Amino acid sequence: MSAKALVLWPIEHLRFFAVAAVVCVLSVVINAVWPPSINPISPAELAVTGIDESMMTSQSVETLDFIFRPLFRPSRKPPAQLESAPPVAVQQMPDVASMKILSGYILLGVFASGETSGAIVATKEGQRQRLYVGDQLDGWRLQGTSLRTAYFENAAGAEAAIELAIASSLPRLPTVAAAPSDASTSAIAVGGESTGSGQNAVVETTKRPQRPSGPVTFESIGARKRAEQEAARKKSEQK
Repeated sequence: MSAKALVLWPIEHLRFFAVAAVVCVLSVVINAVWPPSINPISPAELAVTGIDESMMTSQSVETLDFIFRPLFRPSRKPPAQLESAPPVAVQQMPDVASMKILSGYILLGVFASGETSGAIVATKEGQRQRLYVGDQLDGWRLQGTSLRTAYFENAAGAEAAIELAIASSLPRLPTVAAAPSDASTSAIAVGGESTGSGQNAVVETTKRPQRPSGPVTFESIGARKRAEQEAARKKSEQK
């Protein structure tokens, strides 16, 4: 191959690569001399709408307060309040012991939601009735409620109350006595009337105490305790 062919072969076959290299060099030079002007777009979460000067003032005041009034200094005193809060009026409910107890009604519960309060009462007919403060119940107006009591007042100014029962007032379910076995039946037949008195004594000694009538309240428990103490005292005096 001649020298001319060696010189012309790269020009003919590598012309494309030479043009590409020249274009790359020119683009690098242009980018270095003339940089693009692009405005960055910040995300919406980082956009600042404005600075609240009052917030900055309060933070600076708290910082100065922490510096000049340390937390564990014995002479630390709370800052003086410019405006005193108005006193809150607390409604005092009367004593339940000095009030009349409405008989025939059972207090199932009390409720309160914000400024609304009331009681759930079981009527004499056995129906549940929801009463709000101010509602009437057979001539008695619901005056207010506490944790375990509903207070009523009639047109004459008399006051009454219903206490929340601490045990269920529903009657017990009837129990079915077990049938006597053959051995016990034969023993009763052989013993005859002589063992009848002994069995009656066993039944009387194992008899459970009778359940009090009506709902069990603190008033009824106190009355039953006083009656038991009075009976025990009289029995001791007779001896």
